Amino acid sequence: MPELKLKLTAGTNAGLVRNNNEDNFIVCPDLIANDWTIPQADEVIGLGPYGALLVVADGMGGANAGEVASGIAIDIVQQCFSHQQLSNVIKNDVDILRFLHDVTLEADKAIIKHGKKHKEARGMGTTLVMAWLLHDKAYICWCGDSRCYVYNQKIGLTRLSKDHSLVQQLVDSGELLPENAHDHPMSNVITQCLGNASKDISPGTRIYQLSDGDVLLLCSDGLCGLCTDDEIVQVITSCDDVIAMKSRLIDEALRAGGYDNVTVALCGIDAPSLAPKASLSAELKSTLRSFPDDVNENEGEDENENVDENEAGVEQPEELIKESDDITAAEAAPQQEEADTAPAAEPEAEAAKEEEEEKAEQAEQADTASEQPDIDLQKYTPRVILIIALSLFAAAVIISVLAPDAVRQFFVWLSNLLYELLSPIINLTK
Repeated sequence: MPELKLKLTAGTNAGLVRNNNEDNFIVCPDLIANDWTIPQADEVIGLGPYGALLVVADGMGGANAGEVASGIAIDIVQQCFSHQQLSNVIKNDVDILRFLHDVTLEADKAIIKHGKKHKEARGMGTTLVMAWLLHDKAYICWCGDSRCYVYNQKIGLTRLSKDHSLVQQLVDSGELLPENAHDHPMSNVITQCLGNASKDISPGTRIYQLSDGDVLLLCSDGLCGLCTDDEIVQVITSCDDVIAMKSRLIDEALRAGGYDNVTVALCGIDAPSLAPKASLSAELKSTLRSFPDDVNENEGEDENENVDENEAGVEQPEELIKESDDITAAEAAPQQEEADTAPAAEPEAEAAKEEEEEKAEQAEQADTASEQPDIDLQKYTPRVILIIALSLFAAAVIISVLAPDAVRQFFVWLSNLLYELLSPIINLTK
């Protein structure tokens, strides 16, 4: 196993608009030592046998305690990463990703439980993004739109997470160009978060093969929602260490408006034996690989047999792969051939089936329409006539008293007539 050293830091700022900070974060430079402190100097840390952890959570809910939700998520992560539990987890990639997935679900359940017990906290939620650096890999897990990036001088800035957001869905469907996503008016709408009792979450996961010179960046949307990727790159490349990067990135978000809480966690990788790749594959940049809930317990003993690490830079066990609708052109070609050779459907049979279903639906609607009016007339018509007639009778009586003699005589006659007509209707409604 190659020797790997890192420089690590993290920080947060409430921003220029909000009074409270709903973001939370935590880092652990050495999980086996259970050391949950943030290095204050640009010190070089050796990666221990259980690795290091970076976590960022962006709470939401405002008066409904978004900071409580993000705090609960961070607490659950810290509890789950007790070094006594990790010895059985770090055996293979499948178990590690499963563990991160389950930790996220535990945090979700804890937030929902808290919301049910405390009415004032109902409606709160949080995003969550984690990066577990172990051996020579980074295991990424996220839910929501808090992001994980990697920057390397040779490959530039690459997003390792994929937002669970409305804008990302629009990009995936081709309705929105990626370059227009950052400034979209609905960019703050997310499709998944922890704490939503009405919707189960499906966290995303990814394995990234670390390289010398990598800088991992985890952040809330207080940074990536205000600063473009190019602006983030400019800050990273202008700094010599992660401490300076942290301060400059937060300052850049404040200069961009600072209307949201901003949190960043950074980790610089020093591993001369892990040469940087010339580029990352299109698969990394265009497809989402997420963790399904139905992975068999016995799967995953063999790690990453079908992954070319030198080409892709990202590893994912076959048992955990769940492709998104986005696929590369190379992947689409064999699927198209398969579709072309598939047996043709029988259009006549399908048309007949659709016609039968349409007729059945029309017959049902006709039955409903024919039955309903009879009920309504029998039940409500006499009452409606009575109300109208009583109104006319009252008007006739009033006018017969107040109007001149000729008019009064006419309305006296009309009131008598209405009285005779009302008698059978009153009996009908009894």
